[in-house]
Amino acid sequence: MEMLVALMIFVIVLAITGGVYTTFVQKQRDQLGQQNVQQDVLNFFDMLEREIRTSYGETFPDASNTSLNSLSFNNQNGDTGRVTYSKNANNQIERSEDGGPGLVVTSNRTYVKDLKFLVPSKSILSDDGTYLTGMPTRVTVLVNACVDKDNVSCFSTQTSLSVRQFKPMP
Repeated sequence: MEMLVALMIFVIVLAITGGVYTTFVQKQRDQLGQQNVQQDVLNFFDMLEREIRTSYGETFPDASNTSLNSLSFNNQNGDTGRVTYSKNANNQIERSEDGGPGLVVTSNRTYVKDLKFLVPSKSILSDDGTYLTGMPTRVTVLVNACVDKDNVSCFSTQTSLSVRQFKPMP
């Protein structure tokens, strides 16, 4: 009888210890997944920032406060360097150049739930009361990304980027 009680206590302690360990490992995996998604989005922002800052001022779509699902612009190579960033069918961010095959920017564990580009046009009130609109030189990028699949450890982030070069270099 005493042996049976000791065995039951051992099994209960083992089950509790195993449950705590399993919970700890799962939480650690979730945290690592969130960290990887955040790093993927930051790498995407960094890549996009470098290309936008060196692109030309007359490269964004001529739109007034338009929300776009993809963004195309001329990078530093001018007309021969048309770049497009968009969300692909696998819910990952993709970069393609001149309509060619796309390069996936995010990892397969990053599920991009939503990707939007806001491109406002520049409007200035002139002396005669009319608005003058110019080419947009700024873009706001909004990303909603999750770990592995939709609605699992999701977060939203945004950044605004602007062009620093307004005329093509000779």
